[in-house]
Amino acid sequence: MPHLSPLKWFYIYMCMMIWTLIMFIKMNYMYSFHPKKININYMKFNLKWKI
Repeated sequence: MPHLSPLKWFYIYMCMMIWTLIMFIKMNYMYSFHPKKININYMKFNLKWKI
């Protein structure tokens, strides 16, 4: 494992946190505005990941 400086680790950590936050907000937004379509969207998302 390559040695990274603490600052780089901090940047990676921040990127991950921001990314998870964006995903969380997106999921909440979809759920609140399209409660019936959430399952369909989730299935499509899963299929994309499987392929």
